Amino acid sequence: MARKLSTTTVNKFKKKLLAEKELTLDENTRHLLNQVEHALVMIKKKKYGICENCGEPIPVARLEALPYSTICKNCALLIES
Repeated sequence: MARKLSTTTVNKFKKKLLAEKELTLDENTRHLLNQVEHALVMIKKKKYGICENCGEPIPVARLEALPYSTICKNCALLIES
């Protein structure tokens, strides 16, 4: 049989999940902000749109999808693996 949880236990669990969700969103936001700031630095250096890894141009479609990207898709895949 399934055990019934008290309202207090359920509320504590909900608060914990909400706190974890907020922390994750905060971390993701900080990471995205760092990427955007780095892309702005690359613009100032007149190197925006050039892959930092291989030196090849980053396709416009990738930059439109991920304007903060500083590496091409092929290098991103290599780095991830």
